[in-house]
Amino acid sequence: MIRSWHDFHITGYVVSGKCKEIVFDLEWPYESRTDVRRAKLHFGEVQGYFLEHDLGENIVYAFSEVPLPDFLRDQTERFEANHKWA
Repeated sequence: MIRSWHDFHITGYVVSGKCKEIVFDLEWPYESRTDVRRAKLHFGEVQGYFLEHDLGENIVYAFSEVPLPDFLRDQTERFEANHKWA
């Protein structure tokens, strides 16, 4: 079973280009019960990412994995608009 991280808060993250890894620090800040209150979510073999509008503490809607060709096709306009920042 894949766990849903919906409504967890991202309290921090680390991007390692050298290791091709992103690690998100997650926290459940609500009074309601959950089996996990804090977690580190690791993504390895990362080929691309786009993090935008960091508000300091962001609420997760979803994390998902998509095949690289689909991701590149879906994000073509974004890559073209932002290519000068690599």
